[in-house]
Amino acid sequence: MSGGGRDPVELCERLRSHLIAGERLQAVTPLSTGHSNETYLLDGLDLVLRMPPAGSPLIPFGHGVRVQFELYAILGGLTAAPPVPPVRYFCDDESVLGAPFFLMEALDGEPFDDYGGTTWMNEADEPFRAAVTRNLIEAFAGVNALPALDLLGAPLDNLGELRRWRGMAEAAADEPLLEAFDRLAADPAPPTGPPALVHGDAKFSNALWRDGAVAGVLDVEMSFNGDPAWDLGYLLMYFPSETHGAMPGCGLPGMWDRETVIDCWERTTGRNAAYVTWYEAAADAKVTAILSYGAHLARTGGHADQRMLAWKEWAAAKLAETNDLIALIPSQTKANR
Repeated sequence: MSGGGRDPVELCERLRSHLIAGERLQAVTPLSTGHSNETYLLDGLDLVLRMPPAGSPLIPFGHGVRVQFELYAILGGLTAAPPVPPVRYFCDDESVLGAPFFLMEALDGEPFDDYGGTTWMNEADEPFRAAVTRNLIEAFAGVNALPALDLLGAPLDNLGELRRWRGMAEAAADEPLLEAFDRLAADPAPPTGPPALVHGDAKFSNALWRDGAVAGVLDVEMSFNGDPAWDLGYLLMYFPSETHGAMPGCGLPGMWDRETVIDCWERTTGRNAAYVTWYEAAADAKVTAILSYGAHLARTGGHADQRMLAWKEWAAAKLAETNDLIALIPSQTKANR
C-alpha cells in the first residue's frame, strides 16, 4: 500500500539546512509513502524519517508521530520488550517540513513482503521458515506480555475496540459490514486477562529481519491498551485455516500452522486463547472496515489515491471471510462459557 508522498528532493534540502549534521545527508529515499505514516531513509546519516501522511489519514484515530516517538522510546528502555528502532530526534516545528516528524536509527535488516512474497524466505529451507515464524510470534507476543502503558490512555475493552472499527464501517455506509460488527458485539469474547499492550498491526511486514531473527518491530501507530488477543486474531489472518488460505508469501512449507501459532502465543503471554475465533473474526472485520472506508474515501473525493477504489472488491472478500468465522463462534467459543 505505497504511493504518493512528499517530494524527497525538497525534504532533503530542508533537512540539510535544519539538522546539525545536515551536510552529511546525501539523499532522501522513500521507503513507505502510502496510506499510513510516511517513512524515508536519510542516506548518509543512517537515519529514518517518519512523518504523517501527506493527505487525509486512512485511520482517523491512529497515533500521531509524537506518540509513536514516545512509544518507541519507552519500548526501547524495557529489557522485556522486543527490539524497536532507537529514536533520536523529534520536531514539532511544522515550518521545517510542513508537519511534525521524528528520526530513528536505520536498523540493519531486511523487509518482509507478506503480499507479494519475499525472496530470502522463498529460497530458505523449511527449518529456517519455521524459525522465522516462531520469531515473529514470540516478538509480537512479547509486546502483548507487556503491561498497559499510561502513554496510550485508558484501556479499551473488546466492545470499545470493536466500536472504533465499526465507526469506519458506518462512515462508509457499509450495511453488510455493520451487520457483522453487530453480530460480534452481541456476544463479545471475555477478556483473556488484564489489559496489556496491543500492537494493533501485528504481521510479518511490520518487522525487520536479520538472518531469520526480528531486528526490530515497526509501525506502532495503531497500538492501544486492551486485550492482546486482538493481535493473535490479526496474526492468524496470515496462516491457513478452515475458513481461508494463507496470505501470499505466508503459506510456504515449514511455516507454522494455525494451532502451533496459537500455542506459542499462549506460552509466551501466559494467556488462554480459548475464545480466539471471536478475535479472529473481529480482526477480519477490522481489516474489512479499513478496506471499505478507503474505497469510500477514494469514491467520494476524501482521498487522492484512486487505487483505493479497488479495495471495494477486496473488502467484499474479507467480509465473506469474517462471516465464515462468525459462523464458527458458537461451536468454538460460546460452548466454552
